[in-house]
Amino acid sequence: MAKHTSRIVELELQMANVRQQMDSQHTDLKAAIAALASSTKENLEAITASLSHLREKSPIRAQHPANHEPLFDNQQFRPQ
Repeated sequence: MAKHTSRIVELELQMANVRQQMDSQHTDLKAAIAALASSTKENLEAITASLSHLREKSPIRAQHPANHEPLFDNQQFRPQ
């Protein structure tokens, strides 16, 4: 009986250690995910800003600021 009791205590200690390791890994994983999300958000914001800047500086955009005007007159390519 004492042998079984000590084995139970040993297993309970192992389970407590495993739980502690899992909690620690979970905390580390949450921190890594948060850092990745933050980095991704910053990268997307930088890309969006760069694209906006490029759009504003584009010669096509300067010629056609309404952005719905054709880049060339399709009429010139139609048979007469």
